Amino acid sequence: MNKIDKKENQEVKKAGAEVSPVVTDAAFVPYADVDEVADGVRVRVDLPGVADDAAEVVVENGVLRIEARAACEAPAGHDLAGQEFWVGRYHREFALGEGIDTDGVKAKLKTGVLEILLPKRTAARARKVAITN
Repeated sequence: MNKIDKKENQEVKKAGAEVSPVVTDAAFVPYADVDEVADGVRVRVDLPGVADDAAEVVVENGVLRIEARAACEAPAGHDLAGQEFWVGRYHREFALGEGIDTDGVKAKLKTGVLEILLPKRTAARARKVAITN
């Protein structure tokens, strides 16, 4: 965690604002929920502050890797006197079992929640077996 240096802090206090520590370019491990659904595994990752185009999902060598960047910019024509919004990057990895069809992985990001569907390979899906006499 980086803090605003004393000189910057004094200048901001002159402007009448209190300053809290600012996190810049920090790696944060986001919270995630993992649950089994009918045809695969669903992973939901909490990514507050991440724009729809600021996240990346990569599946490589049996690992699901999530990278994202949260940013908060001042409105046009304004300078921030202080910043308390978290700004930085997220990083999370999951090891995938052999039963996951890595070619069929789908992801969507909506309102700060990344949802990833990891489909099971056809052979790994549960199926009803007919009993014969």
